[in-house]
Amino acid sequence: KNKSSRLSCSTQATPTGSDDESQDSDWSDWTEEDACSIVCLFCDVTVHSWVKILDHMTGEHGFDFVAAVKHLDFYQQVKLVNYLRREIYWLSCPVCKTKTETKVDLYTHIKLNNHALLPDETLWNCPEYFFPTYENDGFLCQLDDGEEDNEIVKPLETVVTSKDTVPGTQSTVPAPLGLPTSQAIPTTVF
Repeated sequence: KNKSSRLSCSTQATPTGSDDESQDSDWSDWTEEDACSIVCLFCDVTVHSWVKILDHMTGEHGFDFVAAVKHLDFYQQVKLVNYLRREIYWLSCPVCKTKTETKVDLYTHIKLNNHALLPDETLWNCPEYFFPTYENDGFLCQLDDGEEDNEIVKPLETVVTSKDTVPGTQSTVPAPLGLPTSQAIPTTVF
């Protein structure tokens, strides 16, 4: 996926007009108010760009998220992000589990010990981390699920309508998605 095609989450659409006839409209009178806010995994820095948050984490924390997760599938990435979010929220280092009293102490600990890195998988690869720490987490909206990369485009079979056939002859209805075209359903046209 290219970075410009990533989902925009947490956007709020509000109507510019308030009359009742808008129910019949095509929604063209709606506008987006807020861009997606993306919070760093290790500190409170918030930006509205996936590229900027990745650059921030690499530059400020020495953590290359893309390189760190390239071997993880989408669900593992979700669990990792949610684990990091939860540990930071509880003022606990995600790598060594050291508890601190304040966010500043935690940020200092992470920086001094170079703990802005991928924690051991046994810490975060648990079902409990399928659930987000923050509602509408903009970071999660940016994760690549690989769907577009794995899609297989199959040619569609032409369906012949009854007006194009001679009565009593057969035409072929395309096979349901996922079945080979050899399993197309023959039909008799009357």
